[in-house]
Amino acid sequence: MTGSAQRHLLAGWLLTILCAAAVTVTPAAGVAVRAVVEPESIPMDGTVRLRVVLDGAMGKQVQPPRLDGLEDWQVITGPSSSSQLRFVNGVSSSRHSFTWILAPTRSGRLVIPSLTLVVEGSNYATAPQMVRVSDLPAAPAAGRPATSPSPGMADPEDVFVRAVVEPRDPFVGQPTLLSYRLYSKVEVAGVPQLQEVPPYPDFLARELEGPQKIRATLENVNGQEYRVYVIREMALLPTASGKKVLPQVTFSVPLRSTSRQGRSFFFNLSSVAPVYRRTLPVEMNVRPLPREGRPDDFSGAVGQFRMQVQADRETARTGEALGLVVNIQGVGNLKSARAPRLEPLPDFTPYDPQEQSLDPTSLGPFATARRWEYILVPHIPGRQPLPAVSFSYFDPESRRYETLVGEKLELIAQGPRLAEGAVGLSPLRQDLKRLGADIHFIKPLAPVPAAAGRDMYRSGWFWLFLGLPPLMNLAVLGYRWRTRRTLIRLPAVRRRRARRASRRRLNHATALAGSDDPRDFYRLVAQALTEFVADKFNTPATGLTYDRIAALLARRRISEHIAGEYLAVLEECDCARFSPAGGGGARSEMVARAGLALDALEDNL
Repeated sequence: MTGSAQRHLLAGWLLTILCAAAVTVTPAAGVAVRAVVEPESIPMDGTVRLRVVLDGAMGKQVQPPRLDGLEDWQVITGPSSSSQLRFVNGVSSSRHSFTWILAPTRSGRLVIPSLTLVVEGSNYATAPQMVRVSDLPAAPAAGRPATSPSPGMADPEDVFVRAVVEPRDPFVGQPTLLSYRLYSKVEVAGVPQLQEVPPYPDFLARELEGPQKIRATLENVNGQEYRVYVIREMALLPTASGKKVLPQVTFSVPLRSTSRQGRSFFFNLSSVAPVYRRTLPVEMNVRPLPREGRPDDFSGAVGQFRMQVQADRETARTGEALGLVVNIQGVGNLKSARAPRLEPLPDFTPYDPQEQSLDPTSLGPFATARRWEYILVPHIPGRQPLPAVSFSYFDPESRRYETLVGEKLELIAQGPRLAEGAVGLSPLRQDLKRLGADIHFIKPLAPVPAAAGRDMYRSGWFWLFLGLPPLMNLAVLGYRWRTRRTLIRLPAVRRRRARRASRRRLNHATALAGSDDPRDFYRLVAQALTEFVADKFNTPATGLTYDRIAALLARRRISEHIAGEYLAVLEECDCARFSPAGGGGARSEMVARAGLALDALEDNL
């Protein structure tokens, strides 16, 4: 390499070093912390964005602040963190931010208290922030023009969520539809997501399946047109009367915003960003079922129903089983309903019905159907009327009790008359009868004495005593096998028969609802609730305390409101056993609540 080339190479290295020295950055000094709340004034169903911004902590370990003292606020999401690093005129600066979405729990002038950040052992506090929360919802007032939001931002009046209940004043046990509706004047980019699943105290809640893609309808709200989306529907079943308040819920709504970059006419940037909208609390007035006109066989069915009764055949022999099928279907609540009542007839022997719940939800969210099959055994020949069937329910539309009476059916029974107490489900064995008087009994010949010295193996006693030991061994083995099999299958048998046994105890309690001493009534209701859990979990009922039951239900991931209602009914029964109780109406309502609680557990176990 020549000397000239070496000088040029050395000059290049010197120029590179000088340029690097010219752009060397200097970190900015000082750490600053501030809190930013947007917006500063919201309606009761609105949300605020709280940002805690930390400047000048480049390269330092930062811990997010703890939200302490937020009694008037509920945290919807957060914290989400972001970091920025900037270079301006050779000076570097950093910014860390933590973001929360908060929703108010009451109206008025609410304060977000001072928050503290810890930066490598040093504490930095923000200033308290004030937010005004009004009682008015986010919908625009009548006669007021809509505001013009900033580009890329959604105005609270352009997007809001409402909770709609139909009806607002249901009866206990009447199915109620709760729908959450999104009102929007801007483009919605997807299905809104529920941020938290709220509890529904004093209600049995079931989410209704909705379409994968929501569709919009147009609705005029205070002179302004909105696209309305039904984003979530719930079926509620009230279990107690009185004033009820449905809690607020928050949805994350993805909105599509379009903004232009600079002054370009051709390039529009489209992005999807979530906004958070919150419903207002919904007040309801749940009315108790009237006591006046309540039939004796009413068991908690509420709605509008029809009944169909049919027999599986028209003729049968005495002593044979006959099936009587009762179908009840309609719109309403049949979960706590007991089997329809049969009119007692001395010419038939009835057996406990077999119950089956059908699923007609394709006909509507509140369509319901149940089927009972009775086994009847006739024991008198001839044309016999079948027992009449009746079923009582409460119609919330007419606000009165109705009783359905089944069609009168007849059966032609053939065969001999059965003796009282000899009715069964298998062919009966009867004594020999003399059918004719012209044939007399033939006297048999006297037996011939056995010859002396007859072989022992020709005697029947010999074979009897010879075969008796192995037969006894087989019997013992069979008994041990059956006992062991019963012990193995005992948990499954208890779980399968738990609901039937609890219904039988509730039926017995209903018969004691009008007695002067309420202790036996509440003891039977509490026993039905406790024995149900004991059978389902294969555990002794004597050791089931409230805490033990709560732990067992939590282990099966039973929702808190179902477990809470179950324990509340059980606790009320235990308290009522040692304190003055209400009349027959209150006890009937207690039976209905217990039945609803058992049905809810049965559906979730």
